[in-house]
Amino acid sequence: MIEIKENIKVFEYNVAPISAEVIGIEKEDHSIIIDCGTTPEALEFIDLFKMPRTLILTSWHPDHAFNESCDLCTKLYVSSTTASQLYKGEAIKTPTEIEPGVVIYPIVSCNDNNMIVVQVDDVLFLQDALYRPGIGKYGKKAYDAKIVEQLISFIENSSVSSFCISHDDTFVYSKEAILSKFKEMTK
Repeated sequence: MIEIKENIKVFEYNVAPISAEVIGIEKEDHSIIIDCGTTPEALEFIDLFKMPRTLILTSWHPDHAFNESCDLCTKLYVSSTTASQLYKGEAIKTPTEIEPGVVIYPIVSCNDNNMIVVQVDDVLFLQDALYRPGIGKYGKKAYDAKIVEQLISFIENSSVSSFCISHDDTFVYSKEAILSKFKEMTK
């Protein structure tokens, strides 16, 4: 488990079975969970956080949303694509502040045409926005340059200081470091 701040804890990703990080944010009288993973251990981590819980699924991909079928939350926020896959949840179509300091943004990423990212105070959980797609021409990783440019602009215009990305051992990056990772994708 990683502790980003006193009230923000992260259950680290698994490779086999693949499971994205699960983020738990403890508030005074409720909790917010970002993604819910695939494993029983992820569910045990979620159970550490008090009810009522709000669950935010950043992507409909199973490594982020598989455990959603369990009774985890009282409120569910999702992307439009995730809503169409799960047939439930409040679809976020514009930047939405769900409570003071917690903003959900819909974005297009290299991994998904419709996902959401979550800002909690001065931390932005980008989750799969930087996830590497398949191999392209000449064995290089293939990225859509226009999408990468949009993501770079989104990050440059962000006021937060820390950025977190899924499936990455470092997980928490400074603004300079995350911009460097995104800019490397355009080379």
